[in-house]
Amino acid sequence: MSQNTIAPPKSISIELESHLESLIHDIEKSACYRAVMADDSDPKLVTSILKNIYLAISWYQPHVTEATFTAVGRMPKSSEQMIKSMILQQVEEVEHADMALRDFSRLGGDLSVAEKPASPACMAVAAMCRFLGEHCHPASYLGFMYIFEALTPVMASRVQAVMTRLNYDASAREFVDFHAEEDIRHTDMVVGMIEDINAIAPEAAGHVLHGFDSFAQVYPIPVWDEALLRAYAELKS
Repeated sequence: MSQNTIAPPKSISIELESHLESLIHDIEKSACYRAVMADDSDPKLVTSILKNIYLAISWYQPHVTEATFTAVGRMPKSSEQMIKSMILQQVEEVEHADMALRDFSRLGGDLSVAEKPASPACMAVAAMCRFLGEHCHPASYLGFMYIFEALTPVMASRVQAVMTRLNYDASAREFVDFHAEEDIRHTDMVVGMIEDINAIAPEAAGHVLHGFDSFAQVYPIPVWDEALLRAYAELKS
C-alpha cells in the first residue's frame, strides 16, 4: 500500500466483533466463569450459580425491554421496515424473564425471592439500559442489544456442555437450550438493524459502539460475579 493510500475504515460489524472478542476474553478470566467451567467444580455450586444468574435475568430483563422500546420510539422514522424489525426482535424477548424464572424454580429457587428488590449489579444494568435508551442517541441501544444477542449463544453453548457433563434434566435447561439456538438468529437481526440505521444516519456507528462499551462496564461480569457470591452464601448457609 502506498503512503498516499488511506486504509478504509473498519465496518461497524467488524468493530463489534472485535469488541465482543475482547469482552469474551475478560469473561474467561472472571471468577464466575471459571467456577462454572472448571472440570472439578462442585456440581452444587454450579447449580446455585446458574440459579442465581436466572434470578438476575428476571430482575433486569423487564427494564431492558422498556428501555429498548423507548429507544426504538426515538429512532428516525424514515424506514418502516427497520422499525418493524426492531419491534419484532424485542417482542420475541418479552417472555424471557419468565423463562429464566421457570429454570430458577426448577433448580430449586424460591420464587418469592424474585419479588425482592433487584441486586445492585442488576440495578446497574437496568439503569445503564434506561440511560442509553432514553438520553443517548437511540442507536446506542443496539450496542447493548448486540452484547445480549451475540454473547448469549457463545456462553449458552459452553454451559450446555457443562449441563450435559453434570447430567442436568432436560426440564431445567429451557433457557440455555433455547438461547443457544435462538440468539444466533437474533444476532443476525441486530446486525441487520445496525447496518440499516448506519445507512440512514452514518454517525450512528459511533453511538452503537458507545452503547456497547458503556454496557460492557456493567454486564455481564458484575452480574455474574454477584451471582457467584450469592451462590457461595447459599451453600455456606
